[in-house]
Amino acid sequence: MSVSPDLIADFHRDGYVMMPDAISAAQVARLTAVLDRWTEDSRAHAGPYGEMLDGRPRFDVQPDAHSAAAPALRRVASQVDVDADFWDVAQDNAALDLTAAIFSPNIKFYASKVNLKLPGSLTEVKYHQDFPFDPHTNMDMMTVLIFLDDVTMENGPLQLVPGSHKGPLHSLWQDGRFTGAVSKEIEDMASQRAVACSGRGRSPAVQPRGEIHDCWQLGEIVHTCSPCRSRFSPQQS
Repeated sequence: MSVSPDLIADFHRDGYVMMPDAISAAQVARLTAVLDRWTEDSRAHAGPYGEMLDGRPRFDVQPDAHSAAAPALRRVASQVDVDADFWDVAQDNAALDLTAAIFSPNIKFYASKVNLKLPGSLTEVKYHQDFPFDPHTNMDMMTVLIFLDDVTMENGPLQLVPGSHKGPLHSLWQDGRFTGAVSKEIEDMASQRAVACSGRGRSPAVQPRGEIHDCWQLGEIVHTCSPCRSRFSPQQS
């Protein structure tokens, strides 16, 4: 796949870039079928369940919101380790071409997860930068976010502050306590400048589905994710 130089320039300028069709509609259908099954399975669990190699739970549910009647599965960690469809898509997608064009052909798949925002689950992530959570000596790290469902303002899209990757790394410790979030001062600044990453994913009501959007972001960019307030549409990425 040829990569537009404009996408690369936008990424370096803003710290993120949006691109349509990094995976195909058929791939989306395969992945969402797996997620629908996992969501259904979560009804049988009152809290986090499953086990990864390090002993942590693989499947995480939203506290005070998840129930058998209204499942609120919010995260699946390292899903490529337990599902062949996810691993196949991770190895074969147009996102790899853009990633290699931005950094170099020598890229490494480091980690993966699925985030879900089911209706009414109210999962929220405060403003932060990813790099302080997982520091490396090489800062050429990015997150590739693939929309598996339509992402709208109602279901709590990722919101990023363009150009903030060129500024400092902000502390995630506030008043001597690790909060995983930037200070109120930085949050106020970010909320004034943030832009939403919305786009198309699975859209059962519209055929053909159209473009499937994806977002690349650097680990240093300031971003947040607001709660899903939609009564109907899930959000999975």
